[in-house]
Amino acid sequence: MTEITFPEATKTIKYEDLPIVLQISAAVGPNRTMALSSNFPLSITPQDMNIYVDKMFYILDRQNWKSELIVKQAELERTRKELFTATQQADNFQAQAADTWEKGGRRGPFRMSDSQRKQVDAAMSNIQHLREERIPILERQLKELEEKIEGN
Repeated sequence: MTEITFPEATKTIKYEDLPIVLQISAAVGPNRTMALSSNFPLSITPQDMNIYVDKMFYILDRQNWKSELIVKQAELERTRKELFTATQQADNFQAQAADTWEKGGRRGPFRMSDSQRKQVDAAMSNIQHLREERIPILERQLKELEEKIEGN
């Protein structure tokens, strides 16, 4: 047993009582950082210390996932608004084309011009992309983040 005596101190500290101090700092989201500290006895094995280190990193990961969740929720909301706007635009393009046909005094069944058809097709393609790809991807990512946060 080794002892260390400090001249100014009235206490003798045993070598075994000295701690290993571990501090981990990380960014957990775009505007946040987090620091975790832990003291370990000098006698701890690296394998035992790693158990605690892994838990500390899980805490940091979880906080980062919570930040990601907020960002993804906002992105999903924006994408849903974009879908609503794109749907309104497609309806407006079709209504304008019909109005132009009618005001032009054309005969026969309604037909869009090539430029009008391209405009409507582009809007419909955007709607399909948002509805069938982008929104389901975001919803899946949100579900995965929620499961990670819950520890599943």
